[in-house]
Amino acid sequence: MTPIERTNLLRQVTLFLAVGAWAFLLLSLGSFHSNDWPSHTVYPWPPIQNLCGSAGAYVAYYCFFAIGQGVFPVLFFSGVLLALVMCRSRVSDVWLRVIGLMLLSTAFAAAVHHIRPGSINGFPEGHGGLLGIAVSSFLQAHFSVWGTRLVLITATFIGRKNCGRPR
Repeated sequence: MTPIERTNLLRQVTLFLAVGAWAFLLLSLGSFHSNDWPSHTVYPWPPIQNLCGSAGAYVAYYCFFAIGQGVFPVLFFSGVLLALVMCRSRVSDVWLRVIGLMLLSTAFAAAVHHIRPGSINGFPEGHGGLLGIAVSSFLQAHFSVWGTRLVLITATFIGRKNCGRPR
């Protein structure tokens, strides 16, 4: 095997692993149930309903517990990134895009908590994960309702602009 073929093989294997991990996250986050193990909402736990079993329930629980619904923009834009890499497109300004995605994800989680703080099928502390709850509570305490909405909309637009289309 020539070095060029090895590099191509390594790239293909890495891409297949990345797509597999992305699909695992998509299925496990999409089939998340707040009462699956290792959830703190119920005990004893009923049978796991997550499509990816206990591993998927574990990953989904900690993603939703920490980041909340802000995990969906991360999942979406990482899927876009994978598609671009598979099509051999160049992605410029990676660090700027990562920062934009972090801002967008945080603003999205905080907006979800701000608009819909809790529900029957969510965690007892509410939607948005720890990050979204903390940001939403901080903004609400310092900017009131409409100021919080203005800050979250602005952060969403800035984050979307920075993690958007490649050049």
